[in-house]
Amino acid sequence: MKSKKIIQALLGKPTMLYEKFHQDTKLGFRFPKQEYKIFSSPSRIAHKEYLRLEKIVLPTPQDIKIPLTKTLRNRLSTRDFSKDPISLKTLSQLLFFAAGVTRQGKRPYPSAGALYPLEVYLLSQRTDIPKGLYHYNIRLHVLEILTQTIPSKVIRTLFIQESIKNAPCILFITARFPRNTVKYGNRGYRHVLQEVGHLSQNIYLLSCALDIGCVSIGGFKDDAVNTLLVVDGLEETVINVIAVGRKNKKSLTKEKTPVRLK
Repeated sequence: MKSKKIIQALLGKPTMLYEKFHQDTKLGFRFPKQEYKIFSSPSRIAHKEYLRLEKIVLPTPQDIKIPLTKTLRNRLSTRDFSKDPISLKTLSQLLFFAAGVTRQGKRPYPSAGALYPLEVYLLSQRTDIPKGLYHYNIRLHVLEILTQTIPSKVIRTLFIQESIKNAPCILFITARFPRNTVKYGNRGYRHVLQEVGHLSQNIYLLSCALDIGCVSIGGFKDDAVNTLLVVDGLEETVINVIAVGRKNKKSLTKEKTPVRLK
């Protein structure tokens, strides 16, 4: 670490990849004007749609009556799922209130310039819908059937963690970078990272409200997931993966009561 700092000081510039990225995406007085285009937000909803594919219509999502503070207190990551399937009603509520179109083209999470570069795909392994891979169409609130024939051996190649491979439902969040970078240039990459955090937190809080568990996965193989989703890995690429399922309550341990300072 000491030698790295010495080299960095001698060169007068960052040496690590993350340092270079942060430096290259800074916004300052010398930020190239051509990299920061000003234009009005699109009037139509930015989304991906597979027009010719068969679709599964999701039920109308019902409001979830639970205090926000309760979900914030109880939010946690769940890695041990039960064998109970996730209902279609629960999937509908989770997808709509996390990523759907709630009002006048807006979604339940902030997006730089209201450009919404994120897409959501769903891998069903133990839900009320058949096993397979689906894309969530936010405009129609339906699941578009990409394929219902995915060998288990293919799924096993996607992740490092063994427990996640058998999760009842796995959500893949991808980013379509040009939607954002056309306006913000390289700076747009930062906006996308912020946005996926907002969306992921929605999924966490909704999972808590719906009494199901979820866990965000860092150990996924990007190229393998992109191949499964049939995206190029450049203009659109997987950026986060979240496993969802009913909690295995037998394995849950009681949390220790926090010590309150007087």
